[in-house]
Amino acid sequence: MSAKHPGGAGLKRRLGLTSTIIVRVIGNLVALLINVAAAFILVRKLSPSDYAFYQTLTKRGVWIGSLLLLLLGEWVYRYNAQRIPGSWEASIVASIISAFYAFFAGIIVAQYLRASISIAFLSGLALSSFAAFAMLRMALNALRPLRFTLLNIVYRLFYTTFVVFFVYFIGYGVIGALWSMIIAGIVASFLCYAWGKRAKPPTSSLSLLLREWIRHSFVYVPTALARILASLDALIAYHFWGSQAVAAFFATFMVFSLIRESIAVGTNYVAAYLLQGGKEEKSLQGLVALLALIVPLLVFMASHPFHIVYLINPRYAWARSVIAFHALYTVTAMFEAYFASIASGSIKGRAEETAIKLLKLTSLFFFTRIAYFLLITVLALTLGKGPSRLIAWSMSLTIVSLLSIIGYVKLTPSLSYSMFKRHAILTIIYTVLSYLVARLVRLPLPSQRFFLEVKILALPFIEYVIITYIIIVLITPELRQMLKHVLKLV
Repeated sequence: MSAKHPGGAGLKRRLGLTSTIIVRVIGNLVALLINVAAAFILVRKLSPSDYAFYQTLTKRGVWIGSLLLLLLGEWVYRYNAQRIPGSWEASIVASIISAFYAFFAGIIVAQYLRASISIAFLSGLALSSFAAFAMLRMALNALRPLRFTLLNIVYRLFYTTFVVFFVYFIGYGVIGALWSMIIAGIVASFLCYAWGKRAKPPTSSLSLLLREWIRHSFVYVPTALARILASLDALIAYHFWGSQAVAAFFATFMVFSLIRESIAVGTNYVAAYLLQGGKEEKSLQGLVALLALIVPLLVFMASHPFHIVYLINPRYAWARSVIAFHALYTVTAMFEAYFASIASGSIKGRAEETAIKLLKLTSLFFFTRIAYFLLITVLALTLGKGPSRLIAWSMSLTIVSLLSIIGYVKLTPSLSYSMFKRHAILTIIYTVLSYLVARLVRLPLPSQRFFLEVKILALPFIEYVIITYIIIVLITPELRQMLKHVLKLV
């Protein structure tokens, strides 16, 4: 690889910040569209108890199994983004250590969820393969952000292929889902290594960097504790409300979870952009495009909750009222993720120079997640049956997300309430516009048959998307400018 364009830097320069963010979001949406097949197979083929177990393990147990990723992963990302010598080799060692820890953590979490010995062992392997992949992915994200998007597509493609094979055709159930995760993680780890080493920083002292990361891992202890606390929400709900409620929450949140992951992939490039010398005044350019892209999707789902739940699984139709609250939380989570990336990327330098400043950010995350933990605990103790407990669960996430946004604005000089106000007004405009268009779209009664429901939704959704996006582009100067830029590149 030539030194002129390390890690695809030439392409990134031509695309610009906003276009790169959108390419990453759309690329990850493609990956998640591939994953949708697996998600729908799992939600329909697994029993509520098995689905609750698998979702709790993969959505919450992963956080517990990723403790070392939480402590070291940000240093892996920041050091590779700043091209500090030796950071790639240190990332590989950190990945191996993290995999060993995650294996035992997965077994413990599965045992807590009353899984058999064989399923607990597979759970350990699943979390282990994911932890190794996730640590290497942090480095690749910093070194080759566009190739990182392709990596997600490959991972989802392998995962979905094996879910279709093991769960849909062979009927292995939760065991097949775990094997799919294991195989996809191993393949993606090797691919990540192959791509990352071509753009890696110069080789240097491996032990020196590892000691530096470990010595300053205290910076991310609040983040690790916060993630573990937040991961207990499903375990608490599992204990007090039962597997049916947990399954319903994750089932109704499934599509929103995929969208949130795409947002996270797009927005975390902002941190690398700033760490590599990008201008802070330009760092918010991508948020308008993200809002324009994502808000109409959320509004459509909130406007037709019955159809969305029937598409997922009619078994959870009783929980359809929570859909609108999931959409609201996804919007606030988008702001939180974007502001967090700006806050992190605006702090440059090695560990000794940045530790205290970063500790303020991680402490903010910690205290907001304590608030969430307390909220979900009180809810679990006070609320009984019905969709109200799921709505309260979703609203708790929204409240904590808003607290985080306020904190990031206060801690980051390049952020201001006026910026937040402007983007909040745009969000309201896009929401009202999308809602009006959504109400014009006529839909027949939902069908319990998956492919018939897809057919019912397809044409009205396409009409809605075309009308809404055309109007949004016409009323938003930034989007018109971005489209002109992209067309020039083409």
